[in-house]
Amino acid sequence: MKRISRGYAAALLLLLGAFGANAAPPIVTLTLSASQPQYTVGEQIEITVELSNISATESVTVSAYDTGNLRVRVKKNGKRVRPIAGFALHDEDPRELALAALTTLAPGESVTLPFDVALDSEFGSIIVDQRLAKFKPKSKKVNDRSRTHPLEGTGQFELQLTYKYRGADGVFSDVLHRRLKSNTLSFSIVAAP
Repeated sequence: MKRISRGYAAALLLLLGAFGANAAPPIVTLTLSASQPQYTVGEQIEITVELSNISATESVTVSAYDTGNLRVRVKKNGKRVRPIAGFALHDEDPRELALAALTTLAPGESVTLPFDVALDSEFGSIIVDQRLAKFKPKSKKVNDRSRTHPLEGTGQFELQLTYKYRGADGVFSDVLHRRLKSNTLSFSIVAAP
């Protein structure tokens, strides 16, 4: 029988403690809701994104800013919609905006994040999320990426978001850096009458 080194055993115990049954439940939820269950082609789709502190006793700080913090996953009729990759250009640094948008939620409080479903002449409705590159102070070039998710044509759509703040903590000691998945929001797009 092989023996396990003490260092390996200690690392294993740490991992089991971090991911085991004693792990603290999440105190923040990410919820999506739509203004209606069905839209017609070309109609503005309105979706609300909300972070809620469901803890009875703990406060938590989140970034109430969407760019770089939200990842999008879209399905149409049960099949994943492949996003179109591109570069993201910004008038202001989204890392600074996300840091400035840090908001402390007391138990029971919620904050709504800006979320835009745009109308595009080529694809109809689109959702764009952005992947921010790590900021390097000496580099003048930042390779931020965008991903455009087209909601083309008619069909049953499913939308799920993932929130993860990757920025600095600023003056806060309770910033949530954990990844949160939203509920899956379903809505349909039908042909205009």
